[in-house]
Amino acid sequence: FSIGSWNIQGGVKNMLDLDILMKDLVVRKLEITCLQETRITEDSFLIVNRPAYGWLLNCGQETSTDKNHQYGMGFYVSNKMYNFYIGHKMISNRIAYIQFEIPTKQKNINNNGKKRKLENQTKYIEKNKIITIINIYAPTSPVAEKNPEEEDKFYEQLTQTYNNCKNKSSLVLIAGDFNAKLGTKTQTENGNRKMGRIRLFEIPITLI
Repeated sequence: FSIGSWNIQGGVKNMLDLDILMKDLVVRKLEITCLQETRITEDSFLIVNRPAYGWLLNCGQETSTDKNHQYGMGFYVSNKMYNFYIGHKMISNRIAYIQFEIPTKQKNINNNGKKRKLENQTKYIEKNKIITIINIYAPTSPVAEKNPEEEDKFYEQLTQTYNNCKNKSSLVLIAGDFNAKLGTKTQTENGNRKMGRIRLFEIPITLI
């Protein structure tokens, strides 16, 4: 199955916005998507099913630490993957996770290490595996410089969440908005900056 991540920056304000978002994810063939900055506080949006597209599982916000409603974590889950959905949990405004119980088949091995065969057919045993996906929204550099304790708290919570999930899961994945750049900062011959293989452009903005 395919997993994605999208900082939607408060892009869901009503059901029409939700349908547009879900349709886009279906077109991109994403079955699970970690969402950041949902900025959703209404209870009616906590769990929404749109039969044509899938499910929105919103984690809400900690309003005591998010007075400007800039945060909010959530997940999009396709109808297919929702059949394996166990639950999701919000750790903070920057960390949440979702879990699935996936049925798998494994070859049955006897004590001699030889594969057991039944009528020339390899025998399989069914075993369910727990897969956990941790959704993160890391602090930006300006936030970390201004409030280093917030960055420390984020990574402490992420480490603790990962260790807790690892003990109960066959596989743990971390996805989300890392607010990070990959590679070494360099400068091209014409003076343009780039980060690794990704070029940084300055986009002119006209205020009307």
